[in-house]
Amino acid sequence: MDLGCDVMDSTPIAAAAPQPRITAQSGSPISQLAEVGGVVPALLVALMLLAIVFVDVPLASVMKGGSLPDGIDKFLEAGEHFGTFYGHILAFLLIAALDPAHRRGIVRLAAAAWSAGLTANVVKLCIARTRPKYFDFSSLTAGHGFLGFAPGLSGGSRIQSFPSAHTATAVGFAIALSHLYPRGRTVFLLFAGIVGLQRIATSSHFASDVLAGAFVGWIVGHVFTSQNSLTSRLDAFEATSP
Repeated sequence: MDLGCDVMDSTPIAAAAPQPRITAQSGSPISQLAEVGGVVPALLVALMLLAIVFVDVPLASVMKGGSLPDGIDKFLEAGEHFGTFYGHILAFLLIAALDPAHRRGIVRLAAAAWSAGLTANVVKLCIARTRPKYFDFSSLTAGHGFLGFAPGLSGGSRIQSFPSAHTATAVGFAIALSHLYPRGRTVFLLFAGIVGLQRIATSSHFASDVLAGAFVGWIVGHVFTSQNSLTSRLDAFEATSP
């Protein structure tokens, strides 16, 4: 058994200096995020597959009918901006004005959110899927809206339903915000969920598109917040006095 000293060392074991343990702080919000980092993506993929088979078409059919009360529609419309460039700019201005100590953290926030959205947009160019607002619900052979692979820019936005870039952006933003302000993690993830609901309610995406976007945002968000060489550089940048 290793007792932390050489067998030829005459220093008594009891007097040996204790070795520091380099471990993540137990129970911290960021360590909790890291612990579930492998579970959440797997759960999102499972839910996405279930949604494709059982949920997408029935739910999208109801949403296309515009069945939500006007007040809920307006609430979801306002919440959409948690996943948009314009909403992020407003958030950055607030952070810069109210929390100068975290101004440098805006770089991480922008990188995580917009990288997640960009990643989702790249996937859209690889997988063609009709948006619910253009989907023919009377067809039994529509293949849940999937049209094929590698459509590129052909067909435009009509066949760029999978995945939801708004949701990916919002989840990436929420993960990065949770890193900067751990106490707000639940609220940030709730905001991201509102963005996903808005995309379904407006017939812009199927439920599985939203879950796929959340998967992308979760993975990319953790790239900018978990321990790696990139985040080490971001940490050093943020620790430097402005």
